[in-house]
Amino acid sequence: MGFFEIAKAIEQKTLSVTDTESKVAFFYPVQVVHIKNVGDATAYIELDGMASTDKYPLTPGEAVTIFVKCKEVHAICDTGYSTTLKIVGMILEE
Repeated sequence: MGFFEIAKAIEQKTLSVTDTESKVAFFYPVQVVHIKNVGDATAYIELDGMASTDKYPLTPGEAVTIFVKCKEVHAICDTGYSTTLKIVGMILEE
């Protein structure tokens, strides 16, 4: 059984990331965040805080699933680059 079958709520977001910090917010805090980099550049991600290029790198085509309660996903690229992140936030229990 996958996350989608057991999730009480799912929220999907798309984040266009450039060399200026950007973010998306979930309506309610989520317990699981799945992020996939569908673009051509590395994005650096941070949950509930300011993104910078010393944060977690997510290379093109890479995905990560993080089990943590959070409200926002922040991201940034290196100078002159941009990418797109597909983000799914899930609430597993109320």
